[in-house]
Order: sequence, then structure tokens, then C-alpha cells
Amino acid sequence: MQYRAEIDGLRTIAVIPVILFHLNWSVISGGYIGVDIFFVISGFLITSILDQEIRSGRYSIWLFYERRAKRILPALFAVIIFTLIAFAFLFDALDYKDVGQSAFAALFFSSNILFWSESGYFETAAELKPLLHTWSLGIEEQFYIFFPILLFFSFKYFKKHQNLFFCILFFISFCVSCWGAYYAKDSTFYLIHTRAWELGIGSLLALNLHRFDLRLMTRILLSLLGLALMIVPMFIYDKTSTIFPGLTALPPCLGTALIILSTAGAANHPVKSILSLSPIVYIGKLSYSLYLWHWPLIVIARYIAPSFENYLLHAVVVMLTFGASILSRQFIELPFMRTPKTPQSRKKLFISLSIPTIIIATSSVIIHLNHGFPSRQAEWADLSSEARDDRHPMSKSCHSRSPDVVLNDGLCVIGKRNEQGPHFILWGDSHANQLFAPLEKQALQNNQWGYHASYTSCGPFSNMTFITHPDVAKCLAFIDNVIQLISQEKIKNIVMAAKWPAYTNEATLIKTAASNSAESQDLNFTHLFGSFGRTIDLVNQDRPNIWIVGPIPQYPFSVPQKIALYKTYGIPLSILDLPEKDYLSLNADILTFLQNLTRQNNIHLIDLASILCEDGICPVTDNGRIKYYDDHHITASTALTAKHLFAPIFEAKAD
Repeated sequence: MQYRAEIDGLRTIAVIPVILFHLNWSVISGGYIGVDIFFVISGFLITSILDQEIRSGRYSIWLFYERRAKRILPALFAVIIFTLIAFAFLFDALDYKDVGQSAFAALFFSSNILFWSESGYFETAAELKPLLHTWSLGIEEQFYIFFPILLFFSFKYFKKHQNLFFCILFFISFCVSCWGAYYAKDSTFYLIHTRAWELGIGSLLALNLHRFDLRLMTRILLSLLGLALMIVPMFIYDKTSTIFPGLTALPPCLGTALIILSTAGAANHPVKSILSLSPIVYIGKLSYSLYLWHWPLIVIARYIAPSFENYLLHAVVVMLTFGASILSRQFIELPFMRTPKTPQSRKKLFISLSIPTIIIATSSVIIHLNHGFPSRQAEWADLSSEARDDRHPMSKSCHSRSPDVVLNDGLCVIGKRNEQGPHFILWGDSHANQLFAPLEKQALQNNQWGYHASYTSCGPFSNMTFITHPDVAKCLAFIDNVIQLISQEKIKNIVMAAKWPAYTNEATLIKTAASNSAESQDLNFTHLFGSFGRTIDLVNQDRPNIWIVGPIPQYPFSVPQKIALYKTYGIPLSILDLPEKDYLSLNADILTFLQNLTRQNNIHLIDLASILCEDGICPVTDNGRIKYYDDHHITASTALTAKHLFAPIFEAKAD
């Protein structure tokens, strides 16, 4: 296949937005679509080469995998080895154990499956998984396990219907992706069956490029349209409000295909000329290394720095990324790619790729089986691991239960059930779930019991939730069933808790139970808390006591991880403490709204922040005890210190 410089230019358009997105640059909130651009480019290039070889009788599946190994593995080896070494000095045992597991998965191109299996409420924060970005390599290589074989047999046995065959195959993948974007978000994002169509667009273009004979003006218009379809989503998509992939992945994928199509063999083409400029092409040639190196370096910066929102820090990360990528391409990628295709050279290639594979695989397994080598840690690292596990034993199994069990006595009980009936219900998202311990303590002391009704990212908002919720329908059904349960059993005390700022700062799209379609709104404070007001009205018909647990301080980092690192290297922990004025400023509107609700006699506000802040500071520790198990959930031990705040619930009587 003849080299096309403009495709390397396209790679630049793909990789730079991905890096900026991972640096949290809000101006390019949809930069993650760069990965989808890569998928289309990959599908086009690989299919073009394979199709030429099949038609000329030179096709060999083994030669194909040899080329892929030379292209992909050496730089990947370098990044994995760097990650295993660097994070041995940074991560505590719990996280380092996971690094070993993800390194093994990345080595064998299955990290997308691993990260899909880990997705959910109790997973490690995604932003601190140094090999998270290798999920896309897993997608590509899994695609190329089956596609070359299908391409060969379709050409050999039903050549006339080859296009139809692949169109049907990739259309099914697209349809499943569109459905899954709403109803199976995690698997749709990570797994091959819902991403294959993106590579398929490039493949279909490669198989049919010869059919197009376009005039220059048509080519220019198509390329401008393609640029718009690629670039506009980078600025208007958002990870918290855009349903993705599915239909929203179609514009950048089609845009990429249009540019590849419109610039093919064109002369005097302005878009092609721009994309073929030397600096743009050079960055494109670095794109694979840039993609590999940028994320581990970003994770290191996030882990070390008190705050990642620092442009000077971003500049340092970018410079290190480019430096590592230039060295990686010059001394790792190119020497392997230039290996001659002789039997002797292939033997050397096999040995040179086998040795690091064995070393990495063995090291990864040893790290994982030895639980991240906790013996290498200081005392504070042990305390960090303990804090991250410091949750009520029932908090995982009782959280996010099916909506179907709510009305069928399937919710967990807090306290010891007796003939008196439920005295209270704990209701909300994971911020309700973290309150299991203090309520259980009070319930047992007062011979009372209540229901535990918490669901991930599903606050007590009537008929409203994030449209990007992992399961919108179940969340809405859970809310409706809890409201019905409260009414049926005439529960006298309702304890509501949620990660309140998330429902005002992160969501711009919602779905209501009254509509079968997504409704796009610019949600603000009034919209969401109007919904909360309706919830209050619905549960307030029998005038129960409503106890609203206020917002708590949140941190821009995992508290236990950061403490372990800072104590290990002698950095003062006071750097991590949050000024109380910052907490109050962030939550001012929420606190005002909740305090206004307490004007009703039966509505009360529980100030959980009062046990977390003192003397104008919200410290991350209390007498050597770590208060949080991540960035915004308090440990069970910390929650128990708030037991007295919940005592009035067991003294109160409903109006």
C-alpha cells in the first residue's frame, strides 16, 4: 500500500485531543473520541494491506501477525515494564497487586475485558489505573484475531457478496452498540462486539475505495464535512452527559472515513496539504508511543501532586510524554519495524519478543499472587490499605439490589427485625450506603430496625436520574418502589443521603419515567432539587420524620493512597487538608436549599460534615486514623464517630 502522509496527520488529530482530555481540559471535553478515530484509521490501513495481499495471492496469516507483533509489542513492553517498576515505588500493596493483574491482561490484549469486569461501585478509581488506556489495544487485537480470517474466506468463497456480508456484520455490531449505550453501558464501552463496527467502517472503505471517482470540489467539501464531524464532537461531547458509544460515535467515525476517502489520490487538495505538513505528520508518526506513554505519566502526576488542576504540571507531563515517545519510537519501534524478513531474522525476532513476554508475564503473576508485596511498605501504607477496606461487612451485598426485591422483602435490614415493624429506612446512593454502621449501632441499642435502600449513583430524586447512569431503568424503578414501600409500610423515619454536588455539577442529561426517550436539558440547581422537592411531597403524605444527611467534604484525590505516598516520602499531610471555607463555598446552594426544607417541622438536617471539619479545616486524618476510603466516601470507622448525630431518629415520633 502506498504511504499516505495525510493519514499520519489524521493520527495527530486523534491523539492530541485524547491527551488533552486526560489532562482534564474542559474546553475539549469530548477528546476521548480520538480513540474512535484511531479505530477507523486502523481498520482502513490493515484491511487495505490484507485485501491487496489476498488479491495478489501473497496472503499469509502468520506474516500478518508477525507485522502486528513488530508494530505493537516492543513499545508496549517498554511501557508495561516502566509501569511495573515505577509504581512499585508509588502504589500501596492493594493497588500494586492490581497493577500486576492489569499488566498481565495488557500483555495478552485482554485488558478491555479486565476493566469491564472491574467496572462498578467498588472498583479502584479509573484515573489511577496506569494501564487503563490499553483497553483500546485489546479491542483492536481481538478484532484482528477474527477479521483477517473472515476477509480471506469471504473473498475465496463468496467474493460477490463480500461487501454485503461485512455490511450486515458491522451493522449488527452498530445496532447492539446503540442499544447497549443505554442498557449495558460498561460492556458496550469496553467489549469488541459493540466496537467492531468502528473498525468496520474503515474496513468497508478500504474494500470499496476504488469505486469512488470524485471531482476536486466534491473531495474538498467532503473533507470539510469530515473535519466538522470529527472536531465538533470534541468540543460538545462530555463524559458525564453524552451517551457513548452507539449513535454518538458515528459522526467522528464517518468524519474520519470521509477524510480518508476525499484525500485519496487527490492533488491540490487544501485539507490534504494541511494534514501532510511535516510537523503534523511527525506527531502522527509518534501517535502510538504518545498514546502508550501519556497515561501512566498522567497517573503518576495525579498520584503525587496535591491537585492535578495545574497547567504547569500539565506542561511537564506533556513534555515528558513527548520525550519518552521520541525515544521510544527511535530506539524501540523503528529498529523492530525495520527487521528484515529472513528466517534468521525471524528467529531473532521471536526470541527478542518471547523473552520480555515471559519476564513480564511472570513478574505480573508474582506481583498479583503476592498481593502487591505488602512487606515493602511502611506502617502508613498498611493503614492506607486498611482504610480502603474499612467498610461495613454488609455494605457491598446490600448495595444496588434489584428494584424487584424492594417490594418483596428483599432489602437488607439494619438492626434486628422484630414485630414492631420498621422504624426507619435509609435511602439514597452510595453516600447512604456508607452510613450503615452508625445506624446499625443505634438501631441495636434502641431495639429498633429499618430498611437499607441504596443504589449506585441513584439519589432520592423522583422520576429523575443521570442519563449516563449505568442502568437508568433500574434506578428509576428502584426510586419508585422505595416510595411505594414507604407508603405501604407507613415508615415513620426516612433517612436520605446522597452525593449532592454530583447532581448539580455533573449532569446535563436526564431521563424521566414519564418518557421513553432521553430528554436533553441544561439542568441546574432548580431542576434537580425541584425533583427532590417532589420526592419530599410524595413521601410526606403520612407526615413521617424526614432526616436529610447533608453533603460532606470531597477531595480531588484518593485520600488513603495520597496519605500513604506522602508519609512514605516525608511530605506533610497538612498539604492535603481541605479548608472548611472551600467546602462551604462548593456546597453553599445545596446547604441553603436543605436548610430551607427544615422549615417544615418534620424535616431535619443531619450535619455529617460537623464530625469531619474543625477549626476551619477538614483534615484527612483524625488522631492517625484515615477518614476516607477513597475521595468522597468516609470509612465505617469514621461513620461510627457520627453515631450520636443519628440518635434523634430513634427518639422521634412522627406527626
